[in-house]
Amino acid sequence: MGIFSNKTSLGISTKTKTMILVLGLFIFILLTFSYFRYQDMSKENKKIQLFYGQQIQNIFEISIENITSFFINRAFSNIHSYGVIKAIKQKNPSLLKSLSIQRFEVLKHESSYLKNMIFYDNHLNHLVSIGDYKFVNQKIKMLDFSNLKPKYGFFTHDNQMTYNVLVPIFQDKFLGVLEFVFSPEFFSKKIMQYGYGKGFIFISKDKISPQKNGIKNGHYFLYSQEKFKPIEKVFLQTAPLDQGKKYFFDGNMYISHAFDLYSYQDKVIGKFVLYQDINSWQQKFKYTLYQTLFFALITFVLLFFILNYGFDVLIKRLEVSNSDLKSKQQELQVLNATLETKVSQEIKRRMHKEEEAKFKERILLHQSKMASMGEMIGNIAHQWRQPLSELGAIFANMGVLEEMGKLDPEKFNQKISEGENLILHMSNTIDDFRSFFSTDKQKSVYSINKMCLNTIALIDSAFKNHHIVLETKEYEEVFVDGYPREFSQALLNILGNAKDVLLERKIKNPKITLKIATLGNRVVVSIKDNGEGIKLNPIEKIFEPYVSTKEGMNGTGIGLYMSKIIIEKNTNGELLAYNDTSGAIFEIWLERLMGT
Repeated sequence: MGIFSNKTSLGISTKTKTMILVLGLFIFILLTFSYFRYQDMSKENKKIQLFYGQQIQNIFEISIENITSFFINRAFSNIHSYGVIKAIKQKNPSLLKSLSIQRFEVLKHESSYLKNMIFYDNHLNHLVSIGDYKFVNQKIKMLDFSNLKPKYGFFTHDNQMTYNVLVPIFQDKFLGVLEFVFSPEFFSKKIMQYGYGKGFIFISKDKISPQKNGIKNGHYFLYSQEKFKPIEKVFLQTAPLDQGKKYFFDGNMYISHAFDLYSYQDKVIGKFVLYQDINSWQQKFKYTLYQTLFFALITFVLLFFILNYGFDVLIKRLEVSNSDLKSKQQELQVLNATLETKVSQEIKRRMHKEEEAKFKERILLHQSKMASMGEMIGNIAHQWRQPLSELGAIFANMGVLEEMGKLDPEKFNQKISEGENLILHMSNTIDDFRSFFSTDKQKSVYSINKMCLNTIALIDSAFKNHHIVLETKEYEEVFVDGYPREFSQALLNILGNAKDVLLERKIKNPKITLKIATLGNRVVVSIKDNGEGIKLNPIEKIFEPYVSTKEGMNGTGIGLYMSKIIIEKNTNGELLAYNDTSGAIFEIWLERLMGT
């Protein structure tokens, strides 16, 4: 058998030694694999448990944010409804109750967990309570509302816990506070709706008096109206209240997911805890581990027999191959002699290709810059077309007034001022497009209402010349942080397109309605016309470049495309379009500045 049949002084053949080495190596690899498999499964279990806990925490925090925002908005709506401010100033409880009870019933219908709606005067004295829950916040006088910001958080009183939202009432001066009292059971129910199990609320023992049948766990008392079985009481008395703690109870393994409950003074007064049953995970973990070991054992046995047979065949083939080794070595020496030359040639060839690729890349970059420059010039021309038309209309109107002898100095100055505004806008357009794609533009806080009125003033004469009625609806002044001139350009594009559609389709009694409204922390500017709507399907194609619904060569298809880029790319807003029964509606959504 050649060199592979030699035996050592102990009588062990090379074949046997090799099999022992290979099988030993296999066992080592198997143990290493099992260890890392165990580590991976442990990490996966921890990752799943962490994800589970994060999901619960997200639902809990989002529920708090949503319910807080909801009642703050409802508070402002009630405060600014008819007669409420006056009743607060007069400190008239009966009038306050009569004005607010219907809204309370509506809110109660929307959320059955609402307990009370309470008014306090400017000295934080109780005025009136609406609701069945007997509660007056005696600690409210300890709070400072000088910054006029709402306060919210969990609150304990008379062995009860509630979630309270307090909104200061202000008109020129501090008038009082409107408080909503809310049951914390809402948060537990909300988590149950998502299928994450039942949560429990524990109150710090220094915030609640000991109860006769209360369940105590360390420094906390369980807050619940539910009756528990004896074994459930034992569980709730001994289970951990910290985040991510495992707990074995009654043959099952649990893990805790805990979150602190904060008062509106930002102090921890309790915990929200949910116990997740991870018994199935433990069983799956054991099953997978045992399965891995079983298959490893089967593989070991098969490998033993395969190696025994395989080495016999291999040794024979190696002896045959050994004779060919010398000839192959000679061939290798010849190959090595030419290899250096081939490698050098291949390096030169690849370097040449790399230089060609870089040259093509520079050409493409130059073409891209030239294309962007051409597109920018086209955009500027499109932006100038409307103000140039407006200038022509102003000059024509001045000529008519001159012929009629009605061009007095006041009208003359008015028309000159309108023309100067348009020319200034055209100049500003050049500056805006020059820095359109730059990242160093500075934002500014501006009034949406004033900017809409300024934009309307630029095109108002064209509307009047064509007998187009422009109606504006605004409910409150809204401020945003962004780029006012770019907003004006986008709005001017939309108004101009609406005007062109009304004229092109010869609409009788043409009308455009501009409405400014708020929804939560967002403001929407809607522009509606009665021009029979956008005849594209899908309607979103109206925002694509070079898509126009105007007849002939009247439209370039760039204006709305640029408007969408301005609103959505530069201001992180949203520009939408849809049809109603009479025409098209464009909506500009932006984030508003709260508290301005």
